[in-house]
Amino acid sequence: VFAAHVGVPEDHVLVTAGSSEVLSIVALAYGMHGGEVLTPWPTFEGLPRYAEWMGARVHKVALDGDFAHDLDAMDRRLVQAIDLGFGCNPNNPTGTLTNATRLRSFVGNASRKAVVLVDEAYHDFVSDPTYKSMTDMVLAGENVIISRTASKIHGLAGLRTGFAIARPDIIARLTGFSTSAPGVFGARGAIASIQDTAYQAMCKQRNAEGRTIMETALKAMGRKMTVSHTNFVYFHAGMPVE
Repeated sequence: VFAAHVGVPEDHVLVTAGSSEVLSIVALAYGMHGGEVLTPWPTFEGLPRYAEWMGARVHKVALDGDFAHDLDAMDRRLVQAIDLGFGCNPNNPTGTLTNATRLRSFVGNASRKAVVLVDEAYHDFVSDPTYKSMTDMVLAGENVIISRTASKIHGLAGLRTGFAIARPDIIARLTGFSTSAPGVFGARGAIASIQDTAYQAMCKQRNAEGRTIMETALKAMGRKMTVSHTNFVYFHAGMPVE
């Protein structure tokens, strides 16, 4: 069901215990024993943190002035060898989108030198017409892995169901590093939610309404914020975060 939903053959999908497991097993498969990992920063910490625990060297490239991936700086780092590249689009915790054309160019270039994982956990919340998933790069046979999850728009975070999308040979390698198994309840819930397109549309609309309420309140408070394409808003608290 999920493979048909994203437009890939079934052998291009691995079902995992949440998308966090995708990030962990990719870090295991390509980052352990001193692997070189390239990541924007700040971003979702799961993969870089796990890679560091596995003994990888993680090269963190600061986001640009718009809190999106600084692809020029990441490109410059590609002149050195890397084993794994990471991108998160929309990005967590900033909620920002990185320019689709430039990101696609970066991923294509990086994937000729290493495996590249693009985390698309918030894919379903994006309305920007310029945004596009990288699944077509997987179908083109490139060294690209996409992570998706049933935890966000499908609301099944506690039931831990995630998905890796990649070439069959990459899927086979990741399967060998799998650390857990998705539960039946989560998998069945994900199947039901993926097929319930009216529910997804309702969630997306209600999320947009809630996000507007949040942004309006923050503007009234004079707080700086990013333009969010997710189900959260990244803003300056005006006080120590702790």
